[in-house]
Amino acid sequence: EPVDELQRRIAASILDRGESFEGTMKALDGRLYTFDTKNIALVEKDAEGVIRRTALFDSIQQLVKEKTIDIVVVDPTIRAHSGLDENSAEMQNLHNAADAIAVAGNCAVMLVHHIRKSSRGNVDDQSGVRGASALVDASRVTLMLANMTPEEAKEILPAEEQPHYAE
Repeated sequence: EPVDELQRRIAASILDRGESFEGTMKALDGRLYTFDTKNIALVEKDAEGVIRRTALFDSIQQLVKEKTIDIVVVDPTIRAHSGLDENSAEMQNLHNAADAIAVAGNCAVMLVHHIRKSSRGNVDDQSGVRGASALVDASRVTLMLANMTPEEAKEILPAEEQPHYAE
């Protein structure tokens, strides 16, 4: 996302937690790096249809090494490649690029993807992702997130927090 949108989201998160925006941003200085572009492709097809790693891939790989970054978050995955989510070969190449960044920087790389709308609320079925099964199959860990139902919130959360975290 554009940097100003990321900053709005960070600010909202900080304010929601009741923390100082200026103090938190100062603490994040030199610890949070963002790319101000919607083109976050790590792999793309060249004119001959060969999947190649991009200049952004090279930049991120270099940055994680230089800055000893602990985690890289690529969100959304659909923008991290130039093809279709349904193409298993392209998804495997994307995962290979993410693995190369992780190995080079000794860090974690998270590819954030979305589930099919029909899977909404179901965190038990990782096959609910949109696109090729390689999205899940090539992952070391798959986490699925869903909003809590009001019933789950009553079971887990204090009453005053339930309206903020349940659907």
